[in-house]
This record gives sequence, structure tokens and C-alpha cells, in this order.
Amino acid sequence: MKNFRLFLFILLIFSKNNIFCISTQNNEIDSILKLISVSKNDTLLIKNYLLIGNTYLYINPDSALFFYNKSNILIQKNKKMKKNIEHISFYEGSYYIEIGIYNAFNGNMDSAKYYFEKALSIYNHLSDCKINSIKNNSINQIPNIYTNLGNIYDSKGEFPLAIETFQKALKKYESKNDTDGVIKCLSNIGIVHHEQNNFVLAREYYFKVLDILKSKDNLLSQNYINSDFYVLSAVYTNIGISYLDENKFKEAKEYFLKSLEINQKINNKKNM
Repeated sequence: MKNFRLFLFILLIFSKNNIFCISTQNNEIDSILKLISVSKNDTLLIKNYLLIGNTYLYINPDSALFFYNKSNILIQKNKKMKKNIEHISFYEGSYYIEIGIYNAFNGNMDSAKYYFEKALSIYNHLSDCKINSIKNNSINQIPNIYTNLGNIYDSKGEFPLAIETFQKALKKYESKNDTDGVIKCLSNIGIVHHEQNNFVLAREYYFKVLDILKSKDNLLSQNYINSDFYVLSAVYTNIGISYLDENKFKEAKEYFLKSLEINQKINNKKNM
């Protein structure tokens, strides 16, 4: 029974803005354009070209690509001149990430994988950088890239590779005590098992997520809404779907009702 949609927990690097309203995005674009007009060195220009490309990605992908390519022109120029090598290398990794996301959004998964792997190679190298800010930021990017690659493998039906790559990301997130990253990886691993009809194993991972969420800042007793409630609702739904796929209707109903209760609490009408 495959009529229900699994809720995926896809982490895309630099998609830091979920999708803003158009007016907010336009304001951000105007602000970045002003910064570009007064930027006095290539490093700042590269950074701002990447930022404005990221902002355009959701509303005008062609414009996003235009600014990504402008950043890359400056990156390659500075690499030839051997200027600010560590900083330029870091932004080159960022450029590859952005181009990877652009390709993923356009369904070009092989190209996306190619660019994510190039970014991963750069950040692995920079994880030994003597400049602490670059070193730490590079280390922080590595599990995000693994997560992206896991999603690429999953989209291509390469399930063992997807699980292996999500596990790599999970270990990195756990080492940083990054609870949100751990939740996303456990959820994604559960979903990959679910897609292979390994429903019991999928639920093991879903329930691990529930345990984390229920202990996180005493989530269920909070009177204010945060993103964890949306994750909780999605996990309940996925558990319900896993039982439904096994024709265990009583258990499925139980978890669908739990999800409904959360969606009513947060007024999430889309998933009611």
C-alpha cells in the first residue's frame, strides 16, 4: 500500500532560509546588491555572489546560476594568483555545494553528486587548516555534504550507499553533539529502510528520533511552536505509514491520530 507519502528529512547545505516570502527575499537581494557595490576585495565579492545566488535559487534559478558563476570566475582568478589560498579554497567548496544544490533541484543527480564530492574533498583537506575559523567551518560542512550525498543515492535507488553515507554523516553529527543533524540522519536512514519494505527496521530508527524529540527541551510540554513539532508530526506519520504498509490498521490509526494532534496544535493545515 503506497498511497501515502513519506516525509523526507532532506538537509541541503546553504539552503539556510527555508523559502522566505517574496518581499523578504527581495529585501535580502537588495541588501546583498548594496554590499556587492561597495565590496573592496575579491573575497567579499565571492562571499556576496554566493549569498545572492543562494537567495535567488528558489525564485529565479537562472539568476542564481549567473551569480554562482561570477563567484567562480573570481575564485579561479585568485587561485592562479595564489592569493588568500585557504579562504579562496573554502569559498570554492561553497561554490561546489551551491552548484550541487542547483543541479539537484533541477533533477541532475549525477552532476549534483560530482559537485558535492568536489566540495567534500576540499573540506576534508581544510579540516587540517591552521586558520581555526576555516578549519571549524570546514569540519562543520562535512556531515552536511554526506547528508546531501545520501539523499542523492536515495533518489537514485542506490539504497546501501545511501545508508552507508547517512551513517557517515550521523557519526560526524554525534561527535559534534548536533542533535538536529542526528535527528535528520536517523530519520533518513529509517526512510531508506522503509523504501525497501524493511518496516520493522525503519521503525527502529523512527522511534530513536521520537526518543530524542521527547527529551529535547521537554518538547511536548512547550506552549510555543518550533520546528521540532513539524518533525514530530512527520515521524508519527511515517510510523503510521509503516504500519499501514503491513496492513496493521489499528497501529497505523494510532500514529496518524498522534500526528493529527500535533498538526492541530501547530495549526499545520497542510498535513491534517
